[in-house]
Parts: sequence; structure tokens; C-alpha cells
Amino acid sequence: MKYILLFFLLSSCVSKEKQAKGQNSVNPNIEDTTYKKLMFDTNQVYTDIGLLIKFKQVKDSILWASKKDILNSVNNVKKSDFVFDSLLYLNEKLYNILFFKNMLKADKNELNFKRCNFLLTKSDAISFESKGLLFKMFPAALRESRIGKIYEQKIYEQRSNVGKNFLDVARNETFYDVNGIKINSSSAWSKGGLKKMIVFSASWCKPCRYEHQIVIGRKKIFDEAKIEIISISIDNKYDIGVRFIKEQKANWDYYLLGRPENSQMLKQLEIEGVPINILIDEAGVIIFQDSDIEKIFKYLE
Repeated sequence: MKYILLFFLLSSCVSKEKQAKGQNSVNPNIEDTTYKKLMFDTNQVYTDIGLLIKFKQVKDSILWASKKDILNSVNNVKKSDFVFDSLLYLNEKLYNILFFKNMLKADKNELNFKRCNFLLTKSDAISFESKGLLFKMFPAALRESRIGKIYEQKIYEQRSNVGKNFLDVARNETFYDVNGIKINSSSAWSKGGLKKMIVFSASWCKPCRYEHQIVIGRKKIFDEAKIEIISISIDNKYDIGVRFIKEQKANWDYYLLGRPENSQMLKQLEIEGVPINILIDEAGVIIFQDSDIEKIFKYLE
């Protein structure tokens, strides 16, 4: 099978929102059967959520069984890792969209409530507003249970930081550049008069690697909009963070936090996972935030 063609699909940044509506912008050269075999169709309907979960196990098995062919189809080792990681990341997002759409219509019983754990507490494929909507569809007895309280808290923590002044939040933070030089907050944001996109990422985060390559390939959009890109790594180990940064070959400023676990900035912005992309205006006020880089591009249209 022509797995290499899936790389071109990813490189063209197929919009996940279009995929959710069944409007996949699939390259006409891509074998439709190959795409369907590996990736989720978000228009599928499951009256039994249990069957959907089993179907995911089948899809995952097929994708992992295809790994060798996918890697062999790409000459560059680092690029091949990116291709496979991107497929895993994209497919997980598609699955969560499919799961959400079917759960809206499914029985709101205790079993399905427990099945919502990952979707409501960790998934970045669905907005926190949509998660709140689904959560409220379950009976009060479930919402007020121990697990319900956990869901509610996690959903609350995912709310947007829009309206906060990022420069104020980050004012007392200390950063380090890739050469180990200590950078104070005022220096990090010294280029005034420009909007900025702050990208929070980490070396261990596969979605971050995926989104970095997307931004590199479409940086012209930010340049034309006069938006400066700044990345912040939350890696605990400086040398690992620097190696990750250099591997990305990103042509924008990249900073590392000294001790992420003690960062007041991360606490105030309630950032527990990455990637997180934050757009700030010329005054430093947060105007948009999302973990999905495609939604950033859509916002800029």
C-alpha cells in the first residue's frame, strides 16, 4: 500500500474540523481504501458505545501493524518518526470526535459515564464548553458522584484564559535560552507592537512534535499577520529540552523554564498538559487559546 501518501495528507494539514463534518480534504492520489483502513470516519454512528471502543482497538492494531511499512516508506528516519507519530495523534483526535458525537446520543447510564473519563478529563479534541454540555446531559446522581466531581473539576480547569494579561502573569518568570543564558521576562517579550503566539510544548509530547512541524510549514501565515512566535518548553531537564528544540529546527525564539513544577505562570494559566497555543495582542492580553493548532489558523482567517 502507498503509506507514503499519508504523509502528504498530514503535510497539507487536513482540517480536523472538516473531518468532524465528514469533509476530508483528501489528496485525490491517496487510496481511499487505505485512508479508511487506517483512520476514523467521524460520521460513523454507533448505538452501542462498547462496539465503538472495540472498533478503536481494531483500528489501533491495524495502525501499529502498518508501522513498519510506514517507516520504510520514508527515507529520512526523523521524518518517518514524525509521520507515524502524526498518524497516531491525528487518529486519536478523530476517535475522540467520533466518541463525543456518538456519546451525545447514547444512553446516559453509569457505564457510559465512566467511559467518558479520557474525553472529559484529558482530550484536547473537544472544547471545554462541549465537554460541559455532555457532562450536564447525565443524571444529577452521576454528576454529583465522586467521579462526577472529578470530571467537573477537570472540565473547569480547561476553561480559556482569554481576557487575562499574559505579560502580567509571566512578569516574574525566569527563562533560559538554548545556550543556557538566563532571560528575564521583560527581555523575552521585548519585541513590542506585535501580536504573539505563545506555544507551550515539551520533548515527551508527541502532539507537540506534530504541531511544531505544522507551524514550520505554515509560518508564512503568522509572518503575514505580523505575529511573532515564541515557544516555551516545560521540560524538567534542560539538556533534553534543548535537544528537542534543536531537533525541531524552528526559526523562532524558544525558551525553557528553570523549574516548571514551581512556575507560577503555569499555575495561574492552569496549564497542566501540552500543547497549548496562546495568542496575545500587542498589549499582552490573551485573545485566543487552544491546544489544536488548526483552530489557531481558523481564528486567523
